[in-house]
Amino acid sequence: MGTTIAMATFGSPGQLFIIALLVVLIFGTKKLRSLGSDLAELLKTSKKR
Repeated sequence: MGTTIAMATFGSPGQLFIIALLVVLIFGTKKLRSLGSDLAELLKTSKKR
């Protein structure tokens, strides 16, 4: 039953793929790559503290 609730909340894998594809099309891969590296740096610096 827990799986059913999670699937209803997050959607099916097909829907998640379509959302990810739209995000890539909207922001572009360069922007997402820089955003990912910025997020990684933020996590690294917050772990050091």
